[in-house]
Order: sequence, then structure tokens, then C-alpha cells
Amino acid sequence: MKTFFTHCAITSLMTLLTGLCLFTSAANAATEIDSYQSQLKAIDKAHQALSKSFYSQLVKTPSLKAARYSTIETLLQAVRNEQSNKDQIKSVALIIRNKVLLTRYYDSPETITLLQLLLDNNAFEQAKKLMADIREQGDDNVIGQLNYLLADFYFQRKDGQAVLNYLAEDSNDLPLTQYHHALLIKGIALQQQGQHSASIKAYQKIPSSAQDYTAAQINIAIANIRQGWWTDGHHIISQLLNDPQTATQEQALNRLYITLGYSLLNQSYYRNARKNFQLVGLNSRYNNQALLGIALTAAHQDDYLGALNASRFLKAKQQDDLPVDEAYLLVPFFYEKSQQLATASLGYSEAASYYQDKILSLNKLINSPIELTNYPVELANGVSMSIKETQLDFSAVYPDYFFTQRQHLMQLKQLQQKQWPLADKQLIQGLAALNQQYDELTVKMAKSIMQHRVAQLSSYLNQSRYGLARLFDNNTVEQ
Repeated sequence: MKTFFTHCAITSLMTLLTGLCLFTSAANAATEIDSYQSQLKAIDKAHQALSKSFYSQLVKTPSLKAARYSTIETLLQAVRNEQSNKDQIKSVALIIRNKVLLTRYYDSPETITLLQLLLDNNAFEQAKKLMADIREQGDDNVIGQLNYLLADFYFQRKDGQAVLNYLAEDSNDLPLTQYHHALLIKGIALQQQGQHSASIKAYQKIPSSAQDYTAAQINIAIANIRQGWWTDGHHIISQLLNDPQTATQEQALNRLYITLGYSLLNQSYYRNARKNFQLVGLNSRYNNQALLGIALTAAHQDDYLGALNASRFLKAKQQDDLPVDEAYLLVPFFYEKSQQLATASLGYSEAASYYQDKILSLNKLINSPIELTNYPVELANGVSMSIKETQLDFSAVYPDYFFTQRQHLMQLKQLQQKQWPLADKQLIQGLAALNQQYDELTVKMAKSIMQHRVAQLSSYLNQSRYGLARLFDNNTVEQ
């Protein structure tokens, strides 16, 4: 039985332990799925160059040419007014049009806020030039804040080495919120490079009063677990679960239950693991993982009725989710272990048919063009896409910034088409070409996720067939 569970649970267990380790950075890209890192970087640089050209021309138009402000405070207020009107492009253009104020008021908090907005909208070339000018003033406190902005910029792009380069010096002169977040992203960058002891030292500097405290403590716990210090890791998570501050954060609490549950399951503490899975909220996004965990722990306790109940409940959800897929294989296996062999045989046949149909459906999508106008990328709760009955979670494997910047590029293109039809021809062509590159890579990513899913389903299909063949070979099912 344990051989089966090792294979069946490995996807859920390792995905959770890897993804939850980096608590604020979404999940790491799965090693099985192509990261397209070189293409991501190339498109990002092309976007930055195009943004420079776009805004350089936009600020010369009559309405922007007249938009001049005398103080950094009035500029920031004007920018916020445009943001409240959901006009991100004009807010960026106002900053660039009045960039002299940022160098004049280089040590103002408003300047840091405005530079952050430029970076968020990938107006990197303009931000970089302004930062270079500000650095010449030699103000160490301001330079520390600039380094923090750039570290956070590269953190979103999964460039851990750049993060560490910009945070190489102690940044305790930063405002407290920035300082604590700098420690968090530095710790994550170190953890991504396997420097767990160094990452723990960074996390431990974040006090319990900080917003990033819970994330840091979870990362410390997982760093301990990855180094084999299970007891220390479990102790930290248990403390967080009893912390009144954590208790008010439902999503964080459910993540903790799942993380601790699978960690305990991996260490064969089945009773405690099962208790943690049972505490996950019924409406939580982690509920399916929790049901799978309950099924696995129950089976390890030889409670096949409990395992069956959890698996059947999970299977009945009929959602496009990996734990639901796994439930189709678990149900007949648990029937087999319960000596309900005829029912197990039917279950294996049903599972095989289910996996075959799903593989066929996914392969059809993989081999067909995907029109993003018909299947838009959603950015509401993470980055996702629905293609017919297939749900794709981009955030689990790719950096979110790519999709937010794709949206920014689309907004630039739409503005040019509606309000600026006589823009420079080279700029128009550049916008169209870059938009196409974004779309093509998005489709590649979608198909890569589906190909990975096909590989998982193929493994489950093979196990279903093996289970059926085992029953017949042993003459345990009436033929």
C-alpha cells in the first residue's frame, strides 16, 4: 500500500511544500514545466524599450505638454486622481512629463512612491535614468530606498541574484514596513538558492508585530523541514496556529493546516496529520487538498471506510483539479483494500475511461489554436484561464508580473488605436508585434501546463489499468 501512496500523494505533497515555502511569491515554477525564462526576459526588455518610446511621444501631445506641476505634492495628487479614474497610462505620463520634480525633491517620500509606480508599469528605462540622477546626490538613506525598489522589481521577476545584489548592504535605515519586506524577499531569494541557514537569519529579524511576520515564520518552518529538522518546523507552525493574530487570517490559517498536515503525513504521524486536514475550511481553496490528505491518512490508519468517504466526496465534486483526478484512482484502490473486489473492478474501469476522455480532451486543446479573445486571462485571484471545462492556474508555475505587464501593454495598444491613431508608424508596429509576442507566449504556457497535466493523467491511467489487470490476473473478479 505504501508504494501506491508514495506515487499518488507525491504531486500534492511536493507542490504544497515547494509552493508554500515561498509564502508571498506565489508558487515556484514546477521543474517539469518549461519556464520560458529567456523568452520572459526578452519580452520584458522589449516592453521596457517600447514603453520608453511610447511615453516619450505621448508627453509631447498637447494635453500632456500643458500638464506641468510646481511641487512634488501636487504632482502626486494629480497622479492619484488619474489612478482613481483607472487611467494608469496618464498617471505614468504625468510623472514622466514632470520628472524634473523627482530629481529636485529626491529625498521626498512622494518621489519614492512615484518611482514605484513607474516600475510597476514597466517604465523601467525612465525610472532607471531618474534613479541614476538621484544616486548622484549621495544620500545613503535615499539610495537604500532605491535599492529596495529595484530588489522588489527583480523579486517579481524571479531574479534572486539581482535581489541579493541590491540588498547586499544592511537596509535597516529603510522605513520599517519596507525594511521588513526587504528581509522577507532577501530570505526568499536565499531560500531559492538553497541557502536555508542564511535565509533563516534574515527571516528571524522580522518581529512579530510586522505584517510579513507570518510569511517569514512559515518560510523558517519549511526551511527547517527541508533540512530534516522536522520537529523544529512543526513546532513553529503549531505556534502560528495558536497565535491570535494568525487566527484572523483565514487563508493563512488554511495554508498552515495543509502544510503541517502533509509534513506530518510524510513523517508517518497519521493521526495528527488527519486532525490538521480536518481543520481546513470547507469553502477554502485548499479544501480538495485537505480531502485528499484525509483519505491518505485514513488509509494509512487502515480506516478504509473513512478513506472511501473522503475520496468519494472528493470525486463527486467533478472539478478540474488534480486532487479530484487522483480521487478517481483512490476510490477503487480503497474498495480493493476493503475486499469489495467487484466494485473495485468497476471503479478501475471508470477511472481508466475518465482519464482517457480527459487526456483526449486536453490533447485536442493542445493541438488546436487558442484564441485569447475567447478565453481571456483572469487576474482577479491569481492568474488563471478557463478553456471550456479546463482550468489553468498560471500563478502556480509562472511569475504573475508577465500577465500584469501583458495587460499594461494591451492598454497602451488600445489607447494608441482609439486616441492616437496618427502615432509614429514604428511605434504602432512595435505595439502590435509585442502584443503578439505576449499572446504567443501565453498560449505556449497554457499548452505547457496542459501537457504536464496529460503526463500526470497518463500515469493515473496506467495505474488504473494495472489495478484492473491485477484483479483479473489473481482471479479475484468474476469474469
